[in-house]
Amino acid sequence: MDPRDPTRGEWRGGDSSWALVTEDELARLNRKIQGMPADGSMDRFLVEGEERGCEHGQGTIAIGRKPLTG
Repeated sequence: MDPRDPTRGEWRGGDSSWALVTEDELARLNRKIQGMPADGSMDRFLVEGEERGCEHGQGTIAIGRKPLTG
């Protein structure tokens, strides 16, 4: 995972939990993420995110379609 992924709309579009984030919250988060490499907090942020995923669980759904032949 690229730690800057949440700043990209294409990435957020693949995670339904981002639908609940207001524009103000998103702007604050983007500013925070952009400052993390400078203050060294990015590694801890990523670890905490993984810990929350393990604690609460998460799922991934993939949908595919096979083209009709013949």
